[in-house]
Amino acid sequence: NKPAEQLQDMNSGNDALRGLSAKENQDMMRIVRDFSKGRLAEPLARTRLLAYGIDEETVNQLINAE
Repeated sequence: NKPAEQLQDMNSGNDALRGLSAKENQDMMRIVRDFSKGRLAEPLARTRLLAYGIDEETVNQLINAE
């Protein structure tokens, strides 16, 4: 699953992601997966990812990782 792999790769490079629990990391991967399958609208996916404190550039990379 490419979006999930990208999320895991970014975990080491983004300070906001370093403090996430396993459950939070899993939820973020679910958001990206649901968006990529068309089950979640882009604005909602972006808002939910930004709520974790990650920057806009990282959100763009996650959303466009399809």
